[in-house]
Amino acid sequence: MNGSDEASSAREGSKGLTPQRIVALGLAVLVVAFVVQNRATVTLSLLTIQVSAPLWMAFLATAMLGALIGWLLTGRAAQRSRER
Repeated sequence: MNGSDEASSAREGSKGLTPQRIVALGLAVLVVAFVVQNRATVTLSLLTIQVSAPLWMAFLATAMLGALIGWLLTGRAAQRSRER
């Protein structure tokens, strides 16, 4: 096989709906539906700070904070296992 055949076969492999793309598309549709249905403004309180924000934004901030904590804890655990 020459270089152009390899390039064309690589391009053909990236076309179409793969299972990963179908799942990603489904999740994107769910996220859009979630945002549209949760546009109400809520008041968030933490100690003496109060903030008004759309409900979907509060959920997004919570999810991002959880992901950050998980990433930090996973990184620490991986670092400790490498040190042993």
